[in-house]
Amino acid sequence: MSNDALWCVSSHDDGWLMHMDVFKPCIMACDNRHFLKNSFSNATIDIPCRFDRPINAFVVDNRYSTWPERFTLHKIIVCSPDLVVAASRLIDNNIVSFRPGIDTSWSVLPYDDDDGDHKRMYEDIALYRGKLYALTSNGDLLVHEIRDNNTLSRAELVIRGAAAEPPLSHLQWQYSIDDIVRQYRVISCKYLVISCSGTLLMFRCTISPMLGTSANVDDYEIKFKVFEADLEGGQWLEVKSLDGQVVFLSKACSKAILSFDHGDPRFGGNCIFFLAVG
Repeated sequence: MSNDALWCVSSHDDGWLMHMDVFKPCIMACDNRHFLKNSFSNATIDIPCRFDRPINAFVVDNRYSTWPERFTLHKIIVCSPDLVVAASRLIDNNIVSFRPGIDTSWSVLPYDDDDGDHKRMYEDIALYRGKLYALTSNGDLLVHEIRDNNTLSRAELVIRGAAAEPPLSHLQWQYSIDDIVRQYRVISCKYLVISCSGTLLMFRCTISPMLGTSANVDDYEIKFKVFEADLEGGQWLEVKSLDGQVVFLSKACSKAILSFDHGDPRFGGNCIFFLAVG
């Protein structure tokens, strides 16, 4: 997170924002206090600034190294007042969790999913029907049960996807769309969104340079495909219409609303507002 981090946070209820108080040290090993605050209830949750084991590890010249000072969370979900979950990404790729009032550090979920794939790259996470769902770069959908003690179970594969487009790599998340387009690369990124009717949707965004153009930052096109998760059938079903919904997409928080709930003509039905790549 940047030093002036402030963004919307997904949750079981609305209104949570991420804050940082640069003048107040955190009781959980931070120079500055990071906390969540609900704009409606004024409830707050202090966020740990460390993990229970090193993340973002890499090897250079046969030497093991870590960046323990780098606090790298790109999405936070308040599952309940007793459990907060986040997705971490830089070199490593993890789902982490902590229990407010109990834990003083994030617990990193191990790579122990049911089919032995230890190198999955998570693109998004979502709280859906009381369970945590995780979407990977190739469209796999996994689920973590939330136990009675507010810990997460091992991952189970619900839907197996297919790598239709090359996924956005770890380092590409650190650059803008303009930087990526200059490389003449076709990339895709994926988002999990809960629809207004209560279904779990995957939005697949493809960004590509336009054929016959120079590497101008304006010469690219963005396309979306939408799929509904058929959890019983274990497959993604393509969706042809948003049924009047307005969808806001970002890696920090995505939201679907009905157009007639808001009188602003700029938010007509069947629209996607694409806020950012990373």
